Amino acid sequence: MSRTTKREVIVQRIKTVNLLEKELHKIHKAQAELGYLELEKPVRDGWIKTFKLRDDILRSKRSKVFQEVLESVIQEIWGREKRYADKRWKEFFSKHNRNFQRPGIRRLNEKQFCKLSTKAQKCFIKRKRKTYGGYKNIYSCILPRYYFIISYRRAYITKRRIISPILESREQEIMEILANPNYRSYSVYYNYNYRLNYNPNKSDRRKIKVLLAKIKECKTEWK
Repeated sequence: MSRTTKREVIVQRIKTVNLLEKELHKIHKAQAELGYLELEKPVRDGWIKTFKLRDDILRSKRSKVFQEVLESVIQEIWGREKRYADKRWKEFFSKHNRNFQRPGIRRLNEKQFCKLSTKAQKCFIKRKRKTYGGYKNIYSCILPRYYFIISYRRAYITKRRIISPILESREQEIMEILANPNYRSYSVYYNYNYRLNYNPNKSDRRKIKVLLAKIKECKTEWK
């Protein structure tokens, strides 16, 4: 198979993958629009690990302010059992530490900070974070660590997602096609980095650069 033919095959496969992934996106959107079915009776479902105010802090005069701050910064982690919640807690915050001061306590962005009461806002310090477009403000909680203690509470399912068997079946079909060796390498569901870096015109651009370099050399020799 010639290089040109091989390139054409790759481009065609990517087009096929793009169409399938667009269809998947539509399926996910349609599934989401089906909504949820409220359960008559909540179903017990594991544990949630998070923080709560320490008892003596909860009895203090400013407990309402501290509670508002706590609710704005805490992250909840679910687990089937407490030990699994502990494991997921450790894994989650080891991977997603950029937006957190420490495990379980997040930093706030401008929008989140502005929703707080004036008294609660005084419990934060503003910092600058460098981004691709410049800088943005982030807000870190300055309350002492001992104000918050680890807490576990029972988790319950109060509603279930409505699922369309037809949409679910088609989604499975598409995922099986994308898992095929001919398409797997080009799908964002299996190889995200490839889609970020692949450019079907890359080889053509290289040829053009080489040609331009040769033309430049010839011009230099004839001067």
